Amino acid sequence: MYLEEQYPVPLICSETGVGKPTISTWVRKYRSFGEDGLRYKAPESRRKSAVNKAVKTQIVDIKEAHPEYGSRRISDILKRFFFIKTSPSTVHKTLSDKNLVEKSRPKPKRNPLKPRFFEPSTPNQLWQSDFWWLPRAYRRKKKKPDSSQLNGNFRRLKA
Repeated sequence: MYLEEQYPVPLICSETGVGKPTISTWVRKYRSFGEDGLRYKAPESRRKSAVNKAVKTQIVDIKEAHPEYGSRRISDILKRFFFIKTSPSTVHKTLSDKNLVEKSRPKPKRNPLKPRFFEPSTPNQLWQSDFWWLPRAYRRKKKKPDSSQLNGNFRRLKA
């Protein structure tokens, strides 16, 4: 509308409900790239998601040489000896892609605790007591100042 029919930008804004900066951006993209410039493009990821192939092979080589090492230990070895910063989660993902990760063993179940009965079989076998304790700040009773003390302070402040 703006380029072909020469409608003014404020009129287009009021009819379509789009702001002036948006229309100027569309015009700039259309002039630069044509209709392809106006199509939606998903935003690119800004972080590095791909691990270098050399690092992956180093991870796999360490795991094959020492199958008992876990991802945290391999990550520490890469940092300490090869000066390659990799997180344990990256190492774990790389190893799981190559099917080199062993499933963790399930924790053994604990036996349930037996109930304890506190019943004395003979006299003086079981003693019971209650403790009641408060910090010193709560134990002290603060005295309320009487009126003569308040008036004296008030006179001192006033003078």
